[in-house]
Amino acid sequence: MSRLLKYRTDKFYNISQAISLVNSSKDSLADLVTGEKTNRKKISLTPCPETPPGLVGKIQINAKNFIESVTNDDSLRRVVYGGRYIPDNCVSRERTAIIIPYRDREDHLDILTRHLHNILQRQQLQYRIFVIEMALPTQFNRGILANIGFIISKETGDFSCFIIHDVDALMMNDKNLYRCGSQPRHLVTGSTKFRTGNDEYGLPYDSYMSGVIALTDTQYTQANGFSNVYFGWGGEDDDFNIRWAIENLPFECIKYHLPKAAVIVVDERWKSSN
Repeated sequence: MSRLLKYRTDKFYNISQAISLVNSSKDSLADLVTGEKTNRKKISLTPCPETPPGLVGKIQINAKNFIESVTNDDSLRRVVYGGRYIPDNCVSRERTAIIIPYRDREDHLDILTRHLHNILQRQQLQYRIFVIEMALPTQFNRGILANIGFIISKETGDFSCFIIHDVDALMMNDKNLYRCGSQPRHLVTGSTKFRTGNDEYGLPYDSYMSGVIALTDTQYTQANGFSNVYFGWGGEDDDFNIRWAIENLPFECIKYHLPKAAVIVVDERWKSSN
């Protein structure tokens, strides 16, 4: 995969270094597309409320028993084949693709996906989760995987919002709505990795936009996606921020619109080398 949509100054030449979805004989892109189209027949329903009625606010997560804390059998049963959910009592205000760049963190992925199913269903989102995996032993490249996930999700369904989501980020307040806006949105209000002098969750600098970001198709395309040249940890997020600035697309930071409790937690014990 080379540059997304058009070329600038960087290119990616080694296609063997990246894989997108690993499809079994049962699971093909055509099957997913068919399933998406088959489940768009709720025209008689009214739009979901602007503010979902089932939100609980701050979420308690037991760090010693992560799986038990985030597992909800009812929400898991509502997920249909392909990691997809559609509200059955209203028409969602957003059709969201959750794109998770991934490599060799199975425990974290299990925790995150269970957690997301709980929260996104309470937020009355129509969503599908895409896990885009990097082939070993190549170094991790988050930008390439995000670009692949964007392209695959566009081919799979008619999504209005694309969320690039780190595998080690857990929402701690479900009032942090996973929606897109008129500007690209950074959905992280704070992280346990970056504590302030008052031991509150913070961010390392004002232009920091890693972790979880929400973009429309137009915003992602206008910024020309992520760079493909950043192998290893970090760099692609700051590069993406610069691309937005060049296109006069300043991002919206959710931390200025939500209470301090609405933060993303990144457990420091999960941090591993790339």
